[in-house]
Amino acid sequence: MAEKVLADARLLYVEDDELVRRMLAQTLRRRVKELYEAGNGLEGLEIYKKLRDEIDVIVTDIEMPLMNGLVMIEEIRKISPHVPIIVVTAYNDEYHRTKLADAFVVKPVKKDDLFRVITECLQKRYS
Repeated sequence: MAEKVLADARLLYVEDDELVRRMLAQTLRRRVKELYEAGNGLEGLEIYKKLRDEIDVIVTDIEMPLMNGLVMIEEIRKISPHVPIIVVTAYNDEYHRTKLADAFVVKPVKKDDLFRVITECLQKRYS
């Protein structure tokens, strides 16, 4: 069941570090139905506005140029209050653990942990 939930997911991944984004995107692309990528919060917000009906879950960094992840999350919540949002961050403090996010994964990302968290968020949304 969990593998099917993940395999049917359409995910927006927002990360400003190109190397990190490319590496994790390669792994995500093999596990999800569709993957959309953005290099900063502003780009992530624009993609979400255009494709919101095609995005099931968002995985985002916090510290990014142009628009940080917190502002992006606030803007997305105005559009879609219930879309699952997972924050992936190198920081493990209250500031970065925003109440607007559904879950957190601390960098360096363990892929199995991320897949588990994505699956749990999607199961909660659709149960």
